[in-house]
Amino acid sequence: LCAGESTCEGIEYTEAAGEVPSACKGQRDIHTSKCTPTTDRKTEIFGTPWGKCITFGDPHVFGFDRPHGPKMNLFDTGEYYLVNSSELVVQGRFGYGKDYPAFSSTVGVAVGGPLLQGHTLYVAYIGPTPGWGGFKVLWDGQEILTEMDAQFSSQDGLMSGKLFSVEPTDYHKYARDTIGTWGETLPSYYFTLPGMNLYVLAGGDTCNVVIEMKKLSGGQDGICGNFNCDVADDGYDALALRGLATPLTGTTLFSSGPAQPEAQTKMRKGAVTLQDCSHELKVKAAESCQAMDEDKEDSCIFDICAAGTVDVAKGEVTTDLVSQGVDQDMAAKEEMMMH
Repeated sequence: LCAGESTCEGIEYTEAAGEVPSACKGQRDIHTSKCTPTTDRKTEIFGTPWGKCITFGDPHVFGFDRPHGPKMNLFDTGEYYLVNSSELVVQGRFGYGKDYPAFSSTVGVAVGGPLLQGHTLYVAYIGPTPGWGGFKVLWDGQEILTEMDAQFSSQDGLMSGKLFSVEPTDYHKYARDTIGTWGETLPSYYFTLPGMNLYVLAGGDTCNVVIEMKKLSGGQDGICGNFNCDVADDGYDALALRGLATPLTGTTLFSSGPAQPEAQTKMRKGAVTLQDCSHELKVKAAESCQAMDEDKEDSCIFDICAAGTVDVAKGEVTTDLVSQGVDQDMAAKEEMMMH
């Protein structure tokens, strides 16, 4: 066991029904996003593990405590705390896009806080050019990463970033959801910052964002959850009670760059709820999404109704089938390691 060492972050053991718990083993460098759900194997975490939070689609959020769901949906426009703490602040900007005219999507992300020593990173779609050419990336107000394959490192070494074409699922199994065609690499930004790594997939006029970071020792909260390893307290209602489901007002981290385009704040014509979705489109949606896991099928149908076309399902179905295979492979490998 590593329990007596400062690098120990948790213990893992099996606990099948009616059996005495097995001998446990210590774990270092725990990444909660790589844990696979199981009924007989448990991991107790008492350190500061790594976790991932992703915002994607229109938009869905898988927080630090919910790597496999359930998802949290946030449909209103505005700027919100993704991560809020005394050490690090990450804010997300949400707005309407061409493919999702009735529900907001992620359109930007900004990072600041004491760990950045007064610096601010700003990434947002401003337009009008579709794709990565319409995004603005600023470091302390200075525009950076303006060309494909560009790289940037701050003078103090606190931040490094690049714009390149990559397979999004290298960063999260749902990272390319609703953006791009399966099998092609896509323009993306990747940043290394104190305490975190940030991946941003640049879509036509929206983006998917993956935050990878260590749990902050001083506590944290936000749309990405409080990272306390409790799935139950990061749903929309719980976040609303903590005042996190209301858009920020006044000065935000996004104030360091261009203001949000007016088009992102005006709802365009489209289905507003599943009840507004036509019967014909619902039938087509059900047919298009039937190959997915049951817990993802409803989300797929919802996305089709929000976009008004079944085209968005193609990438979602492929991503889900691949992720099912990845989860099965990971579970099999972990099972072998336990024996």
